[in-house]
Amino acid sequence: MKTVKNIGLPRGQKRKTTKEIDNAIINRIHLDRKKTSRSIQKEIEEEFGVSVSSRLVRRRLNEQGYRTTVAKRKPLVTNFHRLKRLGYSYSYLAKSIKFWDRVLWCDEAKFDLFDSSGRQFVWSRRGEDLPSNCIAPTVQQGGGNIVVWGCMDKKGVGKLVFLKENMTGSIYKNILEKNLYAAAKKLGLSKHFVLMDNNDPKHRSKIVVDWLRSMNIEKLPWPPHSSDLSPLEHIWLFIKREL
Repeated sequence: MKTVKNIGLPRGQKRKTTKEIDNAIINRIHLDRKKTSRSIQKEIEEEFGVSVSSRLVRRRLNEQGYRTTVAKRKPLVTNFHRLKRLGYSYSYLAKSIKFWDRVLWCDEAKFDLFDSSGRQFVWSRRGEDLPSNCIAPTVQQGGGNIVVWGCMDKKGVGKLVFLKENMTGSIYKNILEKNLYAAAKKLGLSKHFVLMDNNDPKHRSKIVVDWLRSMNIEKLPWPPHSSDLSPLEHIWLFIKREL
Protein backbone atom coordinates (compact mmCIF):
# COMPACT_ATOMS: atom_id res chain seq x y z
CA MET A 1 0.00 0.00 0.00
CA LYS A 2 1.27 3.46 -0.90
CA THR A 3 1.13 6.33 1.58
CA VAL A 4 1.26 10.00 0.74
CA LYS A 5 3.94 12.47 1.64
CA ASN A 6 3.00 15.33 3.96
CA ILE A 7 2.17 18.43 1.92
CA GLY A 8 2.40 21.71 3.77
CA LEU A 9 -0.59 24.09 3.66
CA PRO A 10 -0.83 27.81 4.36
CA ARG A 11 -1.65 28.52 8.02
CA GLY A 12 -5.37 28.42 8.75
CA GLN A 13 -6.30 26.59 5.53
CA LYS A 14 -8.12 23.31 6.14
CA ARG A 15 -7.34 20.37 3.86
CA LYS A 16 -10.43 19.08 2.06
CA THR A 17 -9.40 15.43 2.22
CA THR A 18 -8.10 13.29 5.05
CA LYS A 19 -4.86 11.34 4.90
CA GLU A 20 -6.93 8.17 4.54
CA ILE A 21 -8.66 9.53 1.45
CA ASP A 22 -5.35 10.75 0.01
CA ASN A 23 -3.89 7.28 0.46
CA ALA A 24 -6.96 5.73 -1.19
CA ILE A 25 -6.50 7.99 -4.23
CA ILE A 26 -2.81 7.13 -4.58
CA ASN A 27 -3.40 3.40 -4.10
CA ARG A 28 -5.95 3.34 -6.91
CA ILE A 29 -3.40 4.77 -9.32
CA HIS A 30 -0.76 2.41 -7.98
CA LEU A 31 -3.01 -0.56 -8.80
CA ASP A 32 -4.19 0.75 -12.18
CA ARG A 33 -2.17 3.46 -13.93
CA LYS A 34 -4.90 3.81 -16.59
CA LYS A 35 -7.60 4.91 -14.16
CA THR A 36 -9.09 8.33 -14.88
CA SER A 37 -9.48 11.01 -12.24
CA ARG A 38 -13.25 10.93 -12.82
CA SER A 39 -13.50 7.19 -12.09
CA ILE A 40 -11.41 7.65 -8.94
CA GLN A 41 -13.64 10.53 -7.90
CA LYS A 42 -16.74 8.32 -8.09
CA GLU A 43 -15.07 5.49 -6.18
CA ILE A 44 -13.94 7.84 -3.39
CA GLU A 45 -17.40 9.36 -3.07
CA GLU A 46 -19.00 5.90 -2.87
CA GLU A 47 -16.47 4.52 -0.39
CA PHE A 48 -16.13 7.50 1.97
CA GLY A 49 -19.47 9.27 1.47
CA VAL A 50 -17.78 12.61 0.76
CA SER A 51 -17.97 14.98 -2.19
CA VAL A 52 -14.74 15.44 -4.12
CA SER A 53 -14.06 16.76 -7.61
CA SER A 54 -11.97 15.13 -10.33
CA ARG A 55 -9.84 18.27 -10.22
CA LEU A 56 -9.12 17.66 -6.54
CA VAL A 57 -8.18 14.06 -7.33
CA ARG A 58 -5.70 15.28 -9.96
CA ARG A 59 -4.27 17.79 -7.49
CA ARG A 60 -3.67 15.07 -4.89
CA LEU A 61 -1.95 12.94 -7.54
CA ASN A 62 0.16 15.91 -8.67
CA GLU A 63 1.24 16.49 -5.07
CA GLN A 64 2.74 13.00 -5.04
CA GLY A 65 4.57 13.49 -8.32
CA TYR A 66 2.09 11.82 -10.69
CA ARG A 67 1.60 13.42 -14.12
CA THR A 68 -0.43 12.27 -17.08
CA THR A 69 1.59 11.02 -20.04
CA VAL A 70 0.90 9.12 -23.23
CA ALA A 71 0.97 5.36 -22.79
CA LYS A 72 3.63 3.61 -24.86
CA ARG A 73 2.26 1.41 -27.62
CA LYS A 74 3.69 -2.08 -27.95
CA PRO A 75 2.59 -5.23 -29.79
CA LEU A 76 0.27 -7.38 -27.72
CA VAL A 77 2.27 -10.22 -26.13
CA THR A 78 0.05 -13.09 -24.94
CA ASN A 79 0.98 -15.99 -22.65
CA PHE A 80 1.33 -18.09 -25.79
CA HIS A 81 3.92 -15.64 -27.15
CA ARG A 82 5.77 -15.65 -23.82
CA LEU A 83 5.94 -19.43 -23.79
CA LYS A 84 7.21 -19.44 -27.38
CA ARG A 85 9.91 -16.93 -26.45
CA LEU A 86 10.91 -18.95 -23.40
CA GLY A 87 11.06 -22.18 -25.38
CA TYR A 88 13.10 -20.46 -28.08
CA SER A 89 15.57 -19.14 -25.51
CA TYR A 90 16.02 -22.52 -23.84
CA SER A 91 16.48 -24.29 -27.17
CA TYR A 92 19.45 -22.07 -28.08
CA LEU A 93 20.88 -21.54 -24.61
CA ALA A 94 23.20 -24.52 -24.88
CA LYS A 95 24.43 -23.71 -28.41
CA SER A 96 28.20 -23.49 -28.59
CA ILE A 97 30.21 -20.44 -29.60
CA LYS A 98 31.13 -22.30 -32.80
CA PHE A 99 27.46 -22.39 -33.74
CA TRP A 100 27.03 -18.63 -33.29
CA ASP A 101 30.24 -18.06 -35.24
CA ARG A 102 28.36 -19.40 -38.28
CA VAL A 103 25.44 -16.95 -37.99
CA LEU A 104 25.06 -14.24 -40.63
CA TRP A 105 22.76 -11.50 -39.34
CA CYS A 106 20.66 -9.64 -41.95
CA ASP A 107 18.33 -6.69 -41.60
CA GLU A 108 16.92 -3.58 -43.30
CA ALA A 109 16.83 -0.03 -42.00
CA LYS A 110 15.36 3.29 -43.06
CA PHE A 111 17.27 6.54 -42.61
CA ASP A 112 15.69 9.99 -42.86
CA LEU A 113 17.84 12.34 -44.92
CA PHE A 114 16.57 15.30 -42.92
CA ASP A 115 15.24 14.10 -39.62
CA SER A 116 12.12 15.96 -38.54
CA SER A 117 10.39 13.03 -36.87
CA GLY A 118 11.41 13.64 -33.28
CA ARG A 119 10.94 16.46 -30.78
CA GLN A 120 13.87 18.50 -29.51
CA PHE A 121 13.93 20.21 -26.14
CA VAL A 122 15.79 23.48 -25.51
CA TRP A 123 16.35 25.74 -22.51
CA SER A 124 14.61 29.12 -22.71
CA ARG A 125 13.53 31.96 -20.45
CA ARG A 126 9.87 32.67 -19.88
CA GLY A 127 8.54 35.22 -22.36
CA GLU A 128 11.63 35.41 -24.60
CA ASP A 129 11.58 34.98 -28.37
CA LEU A 130 13.56 31.85 -29.18
CA PRO A 131 16.95 32.60 -30.77
CA SER A 132 17.97 30.84 -33.97
CA ASN A 133 19.98 28.19 -32.11
CA CYS A 134 16.76 27.13 -30.37
CA ILE A 135 14.89 26.48 -33.61
CA ALA A 136 14.58 22.97 -35.07
CA PRO A 137 14.34 23.44 -38.87
CA THR A 138 11.94 21.32 -40.88
CA VAL A 139 11.44 20.61 -44.57
CA GLN A 140 8.36 19.62 -46.50
CA GLN A 141 7.66 15.89 -46.81
CA GLY A 142 10.35 15.18 -44.19
CA GLY A 143 13.24 15.58 -46.67
CA GLY A 144 13.04 12.01 -47.98
CA ASN A 145 14.72 8.83 -46.80
CA ILE A 146 16.76 5.87 -47.93
CA VAL A 147 16.29 2.18 -47.13
CA VAL A 148 19.23 -0.21 -46.97
CA TRP A 149 19.81 -3.93 -46.47
CA GLY A 150 22.92 -5.03 -44.64
CA CYS A 151 24.50 -8.01 -42.93
CA MET A 152 27.21 -8.86 -40.42
CA ASP A 153 28.73 -11.67 -38.41
CA LYS A 154 30.82 -11.68 -35.23
CA LYS A 155 33.92 -10.42 -37.11
CA GLY A 156 32.38 -7.39 -38.76
CA VAL A 157 30.07 -6.05 -41.44
CA GLY A 158 29.33 -7.64 -44.79
CA LYS A 159 27.59 -5.99 -47.74
CA LEU A 160 25.32 -2.95 -47.83
CA VAL A 161 22.61 -2.64 -50.48
CA PHE A 162 20.64 0.54 -51.20
CA LEU A 163 17.02 -0.12 -52.14
CA LYS A 164 15.57 1.89 -55.02
CA GLU A 165 12.00 0.67 -54.53
CA ASN A 166 9.73 -0.60 -51.78
CA MET A 167 10.75 -3.97 -50.41
CA THR A 168 8.74 -7.02 -51.49
CA GLY A 169 9.28 -10.74 -51.11
CA SER A 170 10.60 -10.90 -54.67
CA ILE A 171 13.03 -8.02 -54.13
CA TYR A 172 14.22 -9.52 -50.85
CA LYS A 173 14.87 -12.85 -52.56
CA ASN A 174 16.89 -11.06 -55.29
CA ILE A 175 18.95 -9.25 -52.64
CA LEU A 176 19.78 -12.53 -50.91
CA GLU A 177 20.52 -14.22 -54.21
CA LYS A 178 22.97 -11.52 -55.30
CA ASN A 179 24.59 -10.68 -51.98
CA LEU A 180 24.27 -13.43 -49.38
CA TYR A 181 27.04 -15.76 -50.55
CA ALA A 182 29.26 -12.82 -51.52
CA ALA A 183 28.90 -11.39 -48.00
CA ALA A 184 29.58 -14.77 -46.40
CA LYS A 185 32.72 -15.14 -48.51
CA LYS A 186 33.89 -11.64 -47.59
CA LEU A 187 33.47 -12.44 -43.90
CA GLY A 188 35.25 -15.77 -44.20
CA LEU A 189 32.17 -17.89 -43.47
CA SER A 190 31.83 -21.34 -44.95
CA LYS A 191 28.98 -22.22 -47.28
CA HIS A 192 27.27 -23.79 -44.26
CA PHE A 193 26.54 -20.45 -42.63
CA VAL A 194 23.23 -19.86 -40.79
CA LEU A 195 20.96 -17.00 -41.85
CA MET A 196 19.24 -14.90 -39.21
CA ASP A 197 16.71 -12.22 -40.14
CA ASN A 198 13.34 -11.53 -38.47
CA ASN A 199 9.62 -12.24 -38.84
CA ASP A 200 8.93 -9.57 -41.42
CA PRO A 201 6.27 -11.02 -43.78
CA LYS A 202 8.56 -10.36 -46.75
CA HIS A 203 11.25 -12.52 -45.15
CA ARG A 204 8.75 -15.35 -44.74
CA SER A 205 7.16 -15.07 -48.18
CA LYS A 206 6.88 -18.25 -50.25
CA ILE A 207 9.35 -17.08 -52.89
CA VAL A 208 12.01 -16.47 -50.24
CA VAL A 209 11.32 -19.71 -48.35
CA ASP A 210 11.47 -21.72 -51.57
CA TRP A 211 14.77 -20.12 -52.63
CA LEU A 212 16.40 -20.72 -49.23
CA ARG A 213 15.25 -24.34 -49.33
CA SER A 214 16.58 -24.81 -52.88
CA MET A 215 19.97 -23.43 -51.78
CA ASN A 216 20.02 -25.55 -48.59
CA ILE A 217 20.51 -22.43 -46.47
CA GLU A 218 19.74 -22.97 -42.80
CA LYS A 219 17.63 -20.22 -41.27
CA LEU A 220 17.13 -19.65 -37.57
CA PRO A 221 13.49 -19.39 -36.46
CA TRP A 222 12.23 -16.24 -34.80
CA PRO A 223 9.55 -16.37 -32.08
CA PRO A 224 6.37 -14.26 -32.66
CA HIS A 225 6.31 -10.68 -31.35
CA SER A 226 9.89 -11.09 -30.17
CA SER A 227 12.22 -8.22 -29.40
CA ASP A 228 14.68 -7.53 -32.20
CA LEU A 229 17.95 -8.86 -30.77
CA SER A 230 19.98 -8.51 -33.96
CA PRO A 231 23.36 -6.83 -33.36
CA LEU A 232 22.72 -4.88 -36.55
CA GLU A 233 20.26 -2.76 -34.57
CA HIS A 234 23.21 -1.20 -32.75
CA ILE A 235 24.83 -0.28 -36.06
CA TRP A 236 21.62 1.26 -37.42
CA LEU A 237 21.16 3.24 -34.20
CA PHE A 238 24.74 4.55 -34.36
CA ILE A 239 24.26 5.72 -37.96
CA LYS A 240 20.94 7.43 -37.15
CA ARG A 241 22.55 9.30 -34.28
CA GLU A 242 25.36 10.48 -36.54
CA LEU A 243 23.07 11.75 -39.29
